[in-house]
Amino acid sequence: MLEGPGNGVLRLMVMAMNRIIKLPLSLPEVLLPNLERQYPELDQKLSLLCRLDRDMIRMEAMSFAMMRRHYFLSQTLLGPRHVSIEDIINQRIPCKAGHAIPMRIYRPKTLSPRRRTIFYIHGGGWSIGGINTYDGVLRQLSAKTGAQVVAVGYRLSPEHPFPAAPNDCYDAWRWLLHCREWLHLDTENLAIVGDSAGANLALNLSRRLTAAGTLKPKFIGLVYPSLDLGLDSPSWKTLDKGLLLSKVLMRRFVHAYAPQTHQWQHPDLSPMMAHYGEDFPKCLIFTAEMDPLRDEGRLFADRLRDSGCDVTYKQYQKLVHGFLGLAGAIPLAARAFHDICFSIKETFH
Repeated sequence: MLEGPGNGVLRLMVMAMNRIIKLPLSLPEVLLPNLERQYPELDQKLSLLCRLDRDMIRMEAMSFAMMRRHYFLSQTLLGPRHVSIEDIINQRIPCKAGHAIPMRIYRPKTLSPRRRTIFYIHGGGWSIGGINTYDGVLRQLSAKTGAQVVAVGYRLSPEHPFPAAPNDCYDAWRWLLHCREWLHLDTENLAIVGDSAGANLALNLSRRLTAAGTLKPKFIGLVYPSLDLGLDSPSWKTLDKGLLLSKVLMRRFVHAYAPQTHQWQHPDLSPMMAHYGEDFPKCLIFTAEMDPLRDEGRLFADRLRDSGCDVTYKQYQKLVHGFLGLAGAIPLAARAFHDICFSIKETFH
């Protein structure tokens, strides 16, 4: 399951499409075409990006192999600029099932003897993305928070449907704790952070740790989380197309991850359906105004508060799903990413 551009005609096609996207976004707004906006709330550059995605890219029509290459290149071209990091270590964890889980450790230039650590689970509809795709995001997250970031490259669907991904995340967390001395972990300052499908997996892992009574994170960071595979919250009805994440594309991801539709409301797949008590870790929830997943995050925050959980909720105006991966091209996305990093850094204290 290659994340990168691969070879041959497919590679050239994906690179060409992404260059077409990148070129107009690099222009000053006064030089951009004045297109009719489907969603007036979006600024000119983000409107243009959504229009190009809707009319030219159309991820929902791609094969999963092509989606993965497109996602890698779009994150590389539009995502956060790479920053220098003190050290990057690649590991592969052998598992009893016979496969190895890729891990990558990012260490910032300023580290205390006992290290605050973020266990990061990437997004991508459980089907695309990976450590290489998220490299720019992970570097910035480590640099801006001053924390060590440990990223897990879980197995992807449809080749490896549920429960492969949550099991990999659980095995990776156990490895993290087993290597606490080598990693110099401050076990009182561990966080689990995920975006989109990765936020879904972060909740799955945190519920599992809480139920087992084992060492759990100090807090969880959920960035535009996917929480209900039924896709029937109010924002799915009003923002279901033309905003990078369409309902058609999300349905395809869901079917690839959990082919048995009767499973979709199980708490391990739809965390919205789970029970949460006061012993659940603090949650930071970040959503985007123009994201069809927006109301899942908002409703989940309300549910956690009603259960006595400690919750911080913030919605970023005029942004779409996946804005972490747009932080190198959309200034509003860059500011939101910076604010999320600040919130995470402050919660460690």
